[in-house]
Amino acid sequence: MSQVWRNGHLVRSVQSEVVVGDIVDLSAGDAVPADGIYVFGDDPATNEAKMTGESKDIEKNPRHPFLLGGTEVSLLLTVHAIGVHHSAPVCFATWLCS
Repeated sequence: MSQVWRNGHLVRSVQSEVVVGDIVDLSAGDAVPADGIYVFGDDPATNEAKMTGESKDIEKNPRHPFLLGGTEVSLLLTVHAIGVHHSAPVCFATWLCS
């Protein structure tokens, strides 16, 4: 279950119901539910060992914003692609308003 900002409201959503454009609020150790782009987080890093075999955490920032579904993180991300639609991410601007 993920916490997702959708249409200005924070809702709980199972992974199969996360849609493109959702802003997902992840905590330390959470699995990324879909391919996405980093929005905000304090010292964000991902554990991409499941995808790449790399044992070191990979730092995320505006210069390296792409996240792979199935990795583990602690940050906010905007969902870019789900299911059969995931592929190489396309860069676009995202603004998080509170």
